Amino acid sequence: KFFATHFYFCFYHTLANLALRKATSSYKPGPIRVLYSVSLVLTMSYVTAFMEAITISGFHCYAFEDRYWAWVLGSWFYGIYFIVSFPMFFRLDEPPETALRGDKEKTTMEERKTAPSRASHSAFQAAVDSLASGMAVLCLLDFVRVAMQVEFRMWLQRPCKEDPAQTCAPFTGTLC
Repeated sequence: KFFATHFYFCFYHTLANLALRKATSSYKPGPIRVLYSVSLVLTMSYVTAFMEAITISGFHCYAFEDRYWAWVLGSWFYGIYFIVSFPMFFRLDEPPETALRGDKEKTTMEERKTAPSRASHSAFQAAVDSLASGMAVLCLLDFVRVAMQVEFRMWLQRPCKEDPAQTCAPFTGTLC
């Protein structure tokens, strides 16, 4: 059942790609298109996170102390992941030189299909972009946490790590 997560995320990102592709192919480059694209990403991010929060709340293994705040505020936090990942996923479908510049000489799908050669991202570029995306999400989450003045606390699940006086027995196949 955990493998199904991959399909959900591919579905979300494919829909986001379609919407962003429509925005970049329908409007001329400029501040209006940038504003529209940013608004589109923000809206799609929140809606995706909100809908996922609502759908998972139907499963018995998920319990929320306050469903309203889990859906509303939790979706804002979860949406931060999509704020970064939707544009980055879209970027992987762009030729590297135009993805970096941000300007699209080829704006229609027909022009893209008839382009003489299309460079692709290397595995290294994709890995670097993925790592950068992960760091951007981490920073955004922490910026929001600091702005909301929420103290960072980490609860460790292993008692031997919480109290240095305790030590774990040698590993026997079960956690301490």
